[in-house]
Amino acid sequence: MLAKFAEYIVGLGKQSQATDITTVPSIPDKVFVRHGETYAVEDVPPPRRNHTVWGFADVTAAATDADMAKAPELYHDHGEIVVVLDRNDRRDHVTAPLIETDRLTTLQSLADGKRFTVRDAVKLLRFDLHGTGVDSVISAIRKIDFTRKSDGGASVDHGRETLGRSVEAAVQQADSIPEEFRVTTPVYSNPGLKDLSTVTVRCGVYLDMQGECIEIRVLADEIQGAICAAQTAIGDALCAALPGVPVFGGRP
Repeated sequence: MLAKFAEYIVGLGKQSQATDITTVPSIPDKVFVRHGETYAVEDVPPPRRNHTVWGFADVTAAATDADMAKAPELYHDHGEIVVVLDRNDRRDHVTAPLIETDRLTTLQSLADGKRFTVRDAVKLLRFDLHGTGVDSVISAIRKIDFTRKSDGGASVDHGRETLGRSVEAAVQQADSIPEEFRVTTPVYSNPGLKDLSTVTVRCGVYLDMQGECIEIRVLADEIQGAICAAQTAIGDALCAALPGVPVFGGRP
């Protein structure tokens, strides 16, 4: 009985020293704090900066704002550009996600090669890779025609019979089709990055006479090379726009 009474007294003492925090929706920047018998009104600290921006100019504006960026440093890769606003604290960020262009996505889909009919190849180049300098390739592909003819002949001799057949396949206007062509496209569609990230990617063409189709494939390492070139251009542009601010390729 005495032990239970002691536990009750101790519990009252803990409750008297407990801290309660109360918020009021109509006053979002204040909290009411009770510690024991003491009451106080405290300011709610602002949340950590974790902003998202979209353009190159927005990135440089955040990095050069003295009130926002006390000691900035920047990181960039194929996914995003990140401004660390205070390199000593490293908890406040401004991030610009990098958006791939549809034309780069189309080229990536051709990394392992795809086969097309003449009609579908023209549609791909005309609609999915428009404005990339492939008009001459479209004109050449429009004119090609797959032809196939077979000739059979048979002969019978004493004690022997032969049956021969030859199949001839050809592509009309094949000489006008280039073995490879170049596609010039921006890597990113963010404001201020289209011209900055424009690269050239080489594609190969193979005429499959047996399958009567056209195979288009991005040449080896071209996609990765294009991304590296775009990232180098972005890093150089950031260094030029933000002298004295550290710029790194990578992520924080």
